[in-house]
Amino acid sequence: MPHDAPPSEPKAIDALLEEVWPGLFALCYRLVGSVEDAEDLTQDSLIKIANAYDRFEGRSAFRTWAYRIATNTCYNFLTSARKRREVVLPDPLETADEFLAATDPDTDADDIRESLEFSFICVLQELSPLQRLVVVLRDVLGWSVTQTAEALGSAPAPVKNIHSRARKRLRELRPGHTTLEPTDPLAEGFMRDYAKAHVEKDIDACLSFYGDESTLYAFPTRKYVGVAEIREYYAAMLPMMPTLFVGVKMNGSLGAACYHPTPDGGLMRTGVVIPEIAAPRPGEDTPYIAQVFWAQEPEHHERANTPDELAEAPKDARYLL
Repeated sequence: MPHDAPPSEPKAIDALLEEVWPGLFALCYRLVGSVEDAEDLTQDSLIKIANAYDRFEGRSAFRTWAYRIATNTCYNFLTSARKRREVVLPDPLETADEFLAATDPDTDADDIRESLEFSFICVLQELSPLQRLVVVLRDVLGWSVTQTAEALGSAPAPVKNIHSRARKRLRELRPGHTTLEPTDPLAEGFMRDYAKAHVEKDIDACLSFYGDESTLYAFPTRKYVGVAEIREYYAAMLPMMPTLFVGVKMNGSLGAACYHPTPDGGLMRTGVVIPEIAAPRPGEDTPYIAQVFWAQEPEHHERANTPDELAEAPKDARYLL
């Protein structure tokens, strides 16, 4: 990495910024949950980094120094009066793959992919801003307690305490289960059955995919936990369920774009659903929904890499890959 290049070289800073921006965006996205806000905060951070580059002394890696600036930019945003008044769920991301090479070379790609999964982004938003920062710096970026404390202008002891409380809260929010990989045949079969139940508007079949520990997020602000609460959602929404699900990958997870009929006989994309499919429990052979995210807002489903409209419904199709 060319972080030791002297500031006097005019192209050095441009090359460095190009190298770190995907990682900065991934950091900002994890922390704020909004793609638009993450893009703005990444740009703000890049400007600050460029303006401060002549004061970079090289006592740490350029990437670490840049991440500190982005961390503080995000923290100031999260603790602003405007942000504190907002209660919204995060945005899905079309793909996580382009950010896998944006971290330190020693970071495991699978760990980075998991840290961009939508289920993880959602539970992060339920932590306080300071807890969120500590979890991302310690558990995602692999920073030491000392590095994290320096980035936050704190001491190691308080950081350890914050980290401990945050991890305890994450365990409460994410009961132990194994998530199926998107390429697992069980996951694909599960999605076909899930789509079939919704297209046929069979409420009992729909509810059979959930357990008492399951969570359903309905954008932008609603959260349903357990079968009884999730039944309330379906009682209101079942008549309006899609007639076609088209498979997509969102945040590296298996999901589906949702389509409804148009008056001229075509189909229009109207939403996106992103499930976290848990592997069968011990002694069972059927996967289940750990968490699922239903979103109908255009800013969410427009990121699905599928056509906005289809001229006609594919024959006998409910779920297409």
